[in-house]
Amino acid sequence: MNTVIERLQEYGSITEKAYAAISQIVAHKQYKKGDFILREDKVCQHIGFIEKGMTRNFYYKDGKDITTTFAYEEDPCLSMYSFISQKPSLESIEALEDCVIWSISYQQLQDLYQRFPSLNLIGRLLTEEYYIMLEDHTRALKHLSSKERYVQLMEDYPDIIQRVPLTHIASYLGMTKENLSRIRRI
Repeated sequence: MNTVIERLQEYGSITEKAYAAISQIVAHKQYKKGDFILREDKVCQHIGFIEKGMTRNFYYKDGKDITTTFAYEEDPCLSMYSFISQKPSLESIEALEDCVIWSISYQQLQDLYQRFPSLNLIGRLLTEEYYIMLEDHTRALKHLSSKERYVQLMEDYPDIIQRVPLTHIASYLGMTKENLSRIRRI
């Protein structure tokens, strides 16, 4: 959990009282590779932070799964839309590796925000960072060539090829696995 707190402190200071309150309610969960952390049509009741492992968010379209997000160590793990709106998720979250995730429920987070207003700033900054990541990905899908998207991904996440099946990477980049293989040979 200390790694998660250190990550959160990059956005603002956490008082000892806030740290103690978080420590009392945070839940430590382990998932095996292939486990679903969230299934589509279920409400995302928890925000998690990955201590170890990797996840992916995805949805189904025309019988294919489309990867929308990867999350690594220290990243938040959630369906942002579902968590904020408390409506059923349009996507699922799958563990790509064995994972250790520290999580807090939606209601617990709202209580922390009420009790410790300084945590609101951290929450807002994390939400903004998540939004920017999604906006960058959407922009890349619309404005960059397949090769440019692949090169950008390799620059941002050089170890992704060792950690993620090519099928999921191709889906994330908006291309077929064959097209990805062709780009990788160049």
